[in-house]
Amino acid sequence: MIKIHNLIPDFIRFIEALEKGEDFDYAFKKYYFSPNQKVLKPFYGDVKKIEKGFSDFEKEFNLKKAKQRLEKIKEWGCPEQAEKIIKKAEKFYQKKLTGEMVLFFSFSFVDGYTRFNKGKNTIYIGMDLPETEEDYYNILISHELNHLTRDSQEKILKSFGASKKLSHKAYLKKMTFAEHLVNEGLASYFSSRMFPNRKPWQYVYYSKRQYDWCQKNQLKIEKKIKQSLRANSDWGGFYQENFIEKGSPEMTQYFFGINLIKKAVKKYHLQKLTSMPAEKIVSEFIK
Repeated sequence: MIKIHNLIPDFIRFIEALEKGEDFDYAFKKYYFSPNQKVLKPFYGDVKKIEKGFSDFEKEFNLKKAKQRLEKIKEWGCPEQAEKIIKKAEKFYQKKLTGEMVLFFSFSFVDGYTRFNKGKNTIYIGMDLPETEEDYYNILISHELNHLTRDSQEKILKSFGASKKLSHKAYLKKMTFAEHLVNEGLASYFSSRMFPNRKPWQYVYYSKRQYDWCQKNQLKIEKKIKQSLRANSDWGGFYQENFIEKGSPEMTQYFFGINLIKKAVKKYHLQKLTSMPAEKIVSEFIK
């Protein structure tokens, strides 16, 4: 089963301490970080905040906006809605999913992130992002649950030279561009199956303007994707704007990936594709 760590009550205690005049850094550590450091320390280590400390958090923090966001989170239903999505995903895949999920305020460092470490998957959901669209979390959690489902399979790990023995850092070093592309495509498509009838750009975390750019420039994206597949390039560049050309949005691999899976599901069931090596999907459906 997936264990949910709901850190929102501790975040509320942190907020209440600030309203009473307590020092930001002291309150952050006492009420929020220290009680949850087992799950927070790996995350903040990954985003390089453990080494630098937490002092710069206060510069970016807005108490009024945080309280407004808490009201939105309450409306969405936390953690009950997350539990419903997990059950829905388990019903789709007809199996119990294992791992952990952390519902927390990330201080704008992440919205969704699945962390693999020695065979264990932990999903981090930064509930302070974005500031609008509560439905975003339904799509986001579905997306991350598909990552967890795929990443937990020994067959998939072996297909790109990884294993359940690897640390998070070693796992990322092993991941190929093909696996990254297919994994993001599957996760994006899965969220469209879990929550259908949303706008197509929502499944790839775009605005309509960004999505329209990709629609108009599919050949340019495809060319860059094929180059990256041949070279087994690092995928980090795709998370940057202007990577395809000036004016191009970030994350064009998500746009290409979901369309790749849309082709593949015409032949294979999504459950089968989630257990299929990326190289097979790429070789069969990218000409």
